[in-house]
Amino acid sequence: MENIQEICDTQEIQKIMDNWHRATGFSAILQDMAGKCICQSDKAADKYMKQTEFYIAVTLTDGSVVGEIKGGQSGENQEADVKSREDIDAAMGLLSDVLNGFVRSCYIENANQDMLKHMQENIESAIGQIAEVNEISKEIGQFGKRQNILALNASIEAARAGDAGKGFAVVATEVQSLAGSMSSASVKIVVALDRLTKTINAFSQPK
Repeated sequence: MENIQEICDTQEIQKIMDNWHRATGFSAILQDMAGKCICQSDKAADKYMKQTEFYIAVTLTDGSVVGEIKGGQSGENQEADVKSREDIDAAMGLLSDVLNGFVRSCYIENANQDMLKHMQENIESAIGQIAEVNEISKEIGQFGKRQNILALNASIEAARAGDAGKGFAVVATEVQSLAGSMSSASVKIVVALDRLTKTINAFSQPK
């Protein structure tokens, strides 16, 4: 369950509720799901005139309830003119729209920051993995060079052996060809990984 205190700045919520109170004359208290008071508007009361009392659910975009607002006209001033149903509904709707909009905006902003952080971590991990593959590709390239040298030496020895070394010469030629292909493939991998690394780095840098 989300905690409204962790989603947004409660001081900003306090400002919203105080401004709403000054604009409408109503008072309200915001509680979390455990019933703990988070904020209350100026002159908020424990009791409200029953006929003016209202409740507002504070929800996220997925419908999850993270808090509740209880409000109305203070029951302490019995001589005050009771607000009309129209005034009550207007005040309730205004506070619901503003406060829910603020809470949801904060929640989305936090979620986006978490997503960006996770993405950055994945990018850094990908760069590290690419570097490892790059090193392996370089090793493969070195193996290809050694094979090429060995195949060349084998071809020389086969030539010295004359007819007896013809079969071996064919094998040496194939090994030399394979070594060349291996080195060529290794170079292509290194180039491709270098391009990919640059692309990822460019993607992760702020514009």
